[in-house]
Amino acid sequence: MLEGSLGRLLATAEAYPELKADANLRELSEELASTENRVAFARQAFNDAAMHYNTARESFPQALIAGPLGFGPVAMLELQQGAARQAPTVQL
Repeated sequence: MLEGSLGRLLATAEAYPELKADANLRELSEELASTENRVAFARQAFNDAAMHYNTARESFPQALIAGPLGFGPVAMLELQQGAARQAPTVQL
């Protein structure tokens, strides 16, 4: 009886082979999430630098020099369209 149970267990294990595509999809998903995080970090870093520049440009000594020399304010990076804010859909 034990031998029959062991045979069924091995047959069940062989019926579900290791899927290589599952690992590839997992890697792709992790890479997409990582890329989205890097883009968000770069956008935040740009906005921080722009805010620092705008604040420094409006400070007292720099304000006297920045205007006449043509140093204008820098616009923050914002996504205007709602579709651009959504993550792209990947269909396999």
